[in-house]
Amino acid sequence: MKAKFALDIDNADSEEMAHFLAFLMKRKRLKKGAVRVSSGKTGYHVKIEYVVPKYFGKHFDMKAFKLGMRYALGDCLGRMKADVSRMAQGMGTDRLFYRKDGKNAGKWKDFK
Repeated sequence: MKAKFALDIDNADSEEMAHFLAFLMKRKRLKKGAVRVSSGKTGYHVKIEYVVPKYFGKHFDMKAFKLGMRYALGDCLGRMKADVSRMAQGMGTDRLFYRKDGKNAGKWKDFK
């Protein structure tokens, strides 16, 4: 089973992001990943595809797992709070915007 989720890492420079991506690439369960500069040019968006351990069993809560992973990896807390509210209303979550305040985000670059 695979979990796909996205992160919005605010206020990170290119050196910090390089260390973060190196950390992610060492994870055995990371299948795929991509990164781009956010539209505000002060942070990054990261998409991750992660293999969920089989021992989690059939009562596994994918939404809770994704939120936990996003929190552990430093996703924007305001974005996560909004997603919890959206989940409670049955709405989609994990959004990343290409265009915001008249500015475009960068192009996606695969890192694994």
